[in-house]
Amino acid sequence: MSRQRAFTLLELVVVLALIGVILSFARLSLGDGGAAARHEQDARTLLAALRLAHDEAVLDGREFGLRLAGDGYDFMQLAGKTWQPLAGRQPLRARRMSAGQHLSLRVDGYPVPLAENLAASGRPQVFLLSSGEATPFCVAVEGRERRAWQVCADAGGDLTLAAPETAS
Repeated sequence: MSRQRAFTLLELVVVLALIGVILSFARLSLGDGGAAARHEQDARTLLAALRLAHDEAVLDGREFGLRLAGDGYDFMQLAGKTWQPLAGRQPLRARRMSAGQHLSLRVDGYPVPLAENLAASGRPQVFLLSSGEATPFCVAVEGRERRAWQVCADAGGDLTLAAPETAS
């Protein structure tokens, strides 16, 4: 009779452990792609919120503003002659940047100084009007490596997202 030969459970566990160790070393040598992924995700979240606010401004005939600080942003609505933060609006709620990230703003190509934190900032710097127009701006989501994803709008309210390689 021929005897069948197979791997034992112990041999399989040892091989899987070795593969895990090798993959761990490979990940350490390649570095963490987590920070770059967070930058992109935060930029995409900002873009989606801006599109929603722009659409609501046009459809509801309301004026919205985006207030930015180094550590985050929130949306505001013009009520009479004063800007009021949007309260209880989940998609347009105030957001804070992840650790190690910050925002920078350019309006019409010129840098705009931002408060260090959202609590210290006042009026919105960017406007999304009921006419469909918007302040021409670029918001950069930056990290320590200074490579930034950019969310930009032109005067007509068209919003775009630029990856770090194509951002200017």
